[in-house]
Amino acid sequence: MPTAKRVWDILLYEEIKVEGYLDNIEYGDTYEKMFTIIKEYAKPVYDELVRLHKSRIESERKKMDYAFNARKRVIEKVGLAEVKNYRIAKLDDTKKAWERDVQEREMITPELLPLILLQIQKS
Repeated sequence: MPTAKRVWDILLYEEIKVEGYLDNIEYGDTYEKMFTIIKEYAKPVYDELVRLHKSRIESERKKMDYAFNARKRVIEKVGLAEVKNYRIAKLDDTKKAWERDVQEREMITPELLPLILLQIQKS
């Protein structure tokens, strides 16, 4: 059984013979059947991608929380009260912007999107 990469290479670089196409009804039925099967087989990969994404974001969140807290401690130690307040306000703005960015990235999830459906037969 050829791999997807091998099939893709054949489609790109070798001469192929197209023997027919599915009409809209056949395509819809075939697509639904194949997508159901693909979702079942791809679920572990999908779940692992989601887990890795969440894990990376959580790790980044911990590092950035530590960094923001360290910067705040440094700001609080040195300078006049007005300067400290100004720098803390700027740091808080930076942290809020970063948190918005992280929240947006948390909503990103992998998507399973079939690009092409082929039926391959021996000639």
